[in-house]
Amino acid sequence: MNTDTIDIQTTENLEVHTIVPAKPKRPNALLKAITENSGAILFLILPTLLAIIYYSFIATDMYESEGRFIVRSSQQRQMSMFANFFQQAGLSPTHDSLFIVHEFITSRDGIKSLQKHIDLKNIYGNKDADFLSQYPNILNDNSFEGLYEYYSKNISIVFDSATGITTLTARAFSPDDAQLIVNILLDESEGLVNRLNERSRNNAIGDAEKDVQIAEEKVTEIQLKMLNYRNREEVLDPKSATEAFAESLAKLRVELIMSRARLSEMQQSSPSNPMIRGLKAHINSIERQYNNEMAKLTGDEKSLAPKVGMYEELVLRQEFAAKQLASAVGSLASAKAEARRQLIYLDRVVEPNVPDEAKYPQKFKSICIIFMSLFLMYSISRLLMTGLREHSQR
Repeated sequence: MNTDTIDIQTTENLEVHTIVPAKPKRPNALLKAITENSGAILFLILPTLLAIIYYSFIATDMYESEGRFIVRSSQQRQMSMFANFFQQAGLSPTHDSLFIVHEFITSRDGIKSLQKHIDLKNIYGNKDADFLSQYPNILNDNSFEGLYEYYSKNISIVFDSATGITTLTARAFSPDDAQLIVNILLDESEGLVNRLNERSRNNAIGDAEKDVQIAEEKVTEIQLKMLNYRNREEVLDPKSATEAFAESLAKLRVELIMSRARLSEMQQSSPSNPMIRGLKAHINSIERQYNNEMAKLTGDEKSLAPKVGMYEELVLRQEFAAKQLASAVGSLASAKAEARRQLIYLDRVVEPNVPDEAKYPQKFKSICIIFMSLFLMYSISRLLMTGLREHSQR
């Protein structure tokens, strides 16, 4: 057999093998993506997923009851347009009282007033509520201050300056509890307004009532002095008695003058007339009576003249005290009328309702807020880290 033929066949039967170099193994793409975005997953995606789980399956529903009221004064309906302008601008006493009511509802005194009627800790500490919503929780401890902070989050007051109406809302885990809280707060606010009215009334008419009391005491004192004077002097009205004495003296004086004139005429016309003697006796009698009456009127200290002076002083003081009393009574009436005009009233416009649907938590809104907040924080932190890295490389 030819050797050349064998070699050609062998070569033809051989397979040609091409040596290809081995490719390096690639790392897992998912693991790489997780590693590169670990910050976003840890600080953005994971908290958002936890928020979705909490609000979708764990968060307890809360019901909100709403009541509306208005605080007005008794003279509000009679105000002019000019006064109404200042009221709307917040310059009236009614607005001051309104904001006092607002502050009371949201204050610690508001909680104390509520706790006189209901157990707030028991209402907010509902055992069926989730651990973040119920009281106490990780943000609000089991103290009065913790209760106040929790209460403040679940009470809302909104004032409409255009209508003057205030909207009061309260949240609770039960519809009846939410309505009860708003009802009690409105009742306690009405009590506060009544106390403010009473205090204002006492301040307005207190001084006027004291003036009336002092004037009445003065009138009573002078009347008692008048009574003692009359009993002591045994005369009802020295002035009237003096006038009576003066009238009697005038008559005696006239009679005495006429008798003397007759005597003089008789002595001139008929000196031996026997009636002259009787006429002289009559004249003497009139003179004695006249002198006696004059002594009673203007004689010693027991006469009527000094008594009249003392009596007229008492009468003058009595008239002055009566005028003071009349003036004080008038001032009291004016003060009462002004106090009535200053009275304020809390009127319920809308009674607290019993909600039939839970309004909180607002799940979608809360999840979006959490995601956007985390996204902004994460973006800002990435920008800061990038800036610091570039700064350190320079």
